[in-house]
Amino acid sequence: MAIRSRGLPSAGCSRCRSKKIRCDEAKPICGQCVKIRSVDCKYRDEFERTWRWQTELVVKKAKAKAISTETVAIATEDTNSDMQLNPPNPSILERFFFDWVVKSAGGSESVISLFNSLPGLYAKSSVNSLLYNSINALANAGYAQRFNCSKALTEAAEWYGESIRMLKNILSSSGGRPSNQDVMVSIILLCMYELLIDESVALEGCWVSHLGGATLLLRMQGQETTEESSAALEEVSMVIYLQMIHNSLLTGQAPSVPVNELKLRKLPHISEHMELIYKAACLCAEWRSALFLPQSHHGWKQLSIIAGKAMSLDKQLEEWSWSLPAQLGCTAEAISVHFQPEWLKPLLTGTWTPSNTHKHPSLTVKILWRYYWQVRLILNQALLFTHSILEKSDTIINPISSDQKNIKTRIVSFIDRLCESCLSTFIVDPTTETRHHRTEDIPGIIGYLLMQGLPTIGLSLEQVALGDFDLSSRKEWLAKMKQFLRNTIGVGKGATAKEPSQYGKIPIQIWGL
Repeated sequence: MAIRSRGLPSAGCSRCRSKKIRCDEAKPICGQCVKIRSVDCKYRDEFERTWRWQTELVVKKAKAKAISTETVAIATEDTNSDMQLNPPNPSILERFFFDWVVKSAGGSESVISLFNSLPGLYAKSSVNSLLYNSINALANAGYAQRFNCSKALTEAAEWYGESIRMLKNILSSSGGRPSNQDVMVSIILLCMYELLIDESVALEGCWVSHLGGATLLLRMQGQETTEESSAALEEVSMVIYLQMIHNSLLTGQAPSVPVNELKLRKLPHISEHMELIYKAACLCAEWRSALFLPQSHHGWKQLSIIAGKAMSLDKQLEEWSWSLPAQLGCTAEAISVHFQPEWLKPLLTGTWTPSNTHKHPSLTVKILWRYYWQVRLILNQALLFTHSILEKSDTIINPISSDQKNIKTRIVSFIDRLCESCLSTFIVDPTTETRHHRTEDIPGIIGYLLMQGLPTIGLSLEQVALGDFDLSSRKEWLAKMKQFLRNTIGVGKGATAKEPSQYGKIPIQIWGL
């Protein structure tokens, strides 16, 4: 392994780091762990290695500059005082509250309730407090990406770096438990900052950008911290838990927090949804391990068993969707193209475009449906690839053979439903005429939440081959959607530019990396 000279933490796996030996950094399992058949070969989140280290350097440099440029000596015994950050920009804060506090009146999206309390929490917070700094970090980050403002990006890093320093001190002094609602909300905001700013590994707009902070938040929420915070944070905890599940589905890694540790209220249908997708994430981790086994009778038998479980789970998910009441439903309606604003027309014209828009009672319900389609898409993608392996065996029963045609049909259907869900965010409703007629009127949270679906769709379109069925027109449409999100809402990241052969021996999302 090459010697690193940038001061970055080691990129080696957890076992090699603990043994203080060189790691060849091969993924998913390094050479040392392959030799001893270790199952403890886990790598750091790229965020932990790079971005947090870089932002702490920004803070140190800013502090050093502030000290060197002082013209008036101020006597003080506090050598660990907070750095002096620039005063908040009122215009940036105003945009932040517009982007994240989305009112449900007037036909706009229903909100995640916690965000409604942000203006009041900010007004009550003291200057340079953790919550005050965290809100300004996210506000500047969102503004910088939305309006391509380099100054706001620099200041966002400074606000963020100071927030992280304060958060570490608070958690150290409280034994790793949040002391009040402000601390919990700050962690949520810093998670969002990292998701917006940190570049993911080869995936555009991916939740994989950050997992450590989200996991910490979920474990804290499971501790039932305070009566004041539990109700307000429960809904957000559910969303962040789904982020963690999405990471597991994309990577084939087991979830880091079991669903039963969340201690969320048992809500009909929603609790069942979360338990089913948790089972799917655990099954994907088992599936990925089996795919790395040698192609032999034992390996094929394991895959056959897992495929049977996946088909059963896929059926349970389908039955869940049939049992939903109206308040959790999804209504598909044909798009009135002529009624849409000009800036949306490029997404409504082309060889292929989504034919329907979706209506949901709330934003939370929309999120649940997106995860439902994503989970079933990944399960069916994995089934299709597993079928190509089991075909090589003459002795193992292949449970997928009789359902292969239906699997391909479902894959196309789920891709189409996810594309429709993404587009429906911007569709103007001709019956109300209250949706976004200008791009400036689109709240930033809408783009933030769209990052849930894009990586899954993009990877499936790159990796799945359906014989005579051509998916190229859907790839073209998705590329236009990504460009639209980058240019209009500022949520784009490093674009996926890998060929299918570069995903390793397992072309299922990023299981092979």
